[in-house]
Amino acid sequence: MINASVTAKAGEDGHLYGSVGNALIATAISFGLWLLERETALPYEALAIFAVVMLNAVMGYIQESRAEEAVAAGRRGTELGPELWLTHAFLGYAQLFVGRAGEGIREIETAVRLDSSVMPVQGTLAWAYGAAGQRERAREIAARLERLAAAPNG
Repeated sequence: MINASVTAKAGEDGHLYGSVGNALIATAISFGLWLLERETALPYEALAIFAVVMLNAVMGYIQESRAEEAVAAGRRGTELGPELWLTHAFLGYAQLFVGRAGEGIREIETAVRLDSSVMPVQGTLAWAYGAAGQRERAREIAARLERLAAAPNG
């Protein structure tokens, strides 16, 4: 039996596109192969492909809507506690997750300015710079973190 599958691809903004279209294409290919081969009473493979890709599309939609809720919650947090590094870090992480790199980087930069001793936030900032093509800035932070990690405690 020939195995047919189609995977969703990520767009430049990081979001999946064509999940429903891919599901229909994969299902049609598998159903066509089932019609040719008739190895089973029902087109189980076509049904399974359709179910899995549709489930993936639904889960992606839920995840994206929750991420937008996290962005809104982060904005409220920065309004309530603009001097707290944690609120800016949270909003920055949420912005990065939904594909808003510039906004996410600005919020994480603010978090680092408010408290530069939080090394994981600096590490995230280095990663975000690197992902955004700002390699030199990423290297500067990575070097600073290496120096801090090598320094004796106390």
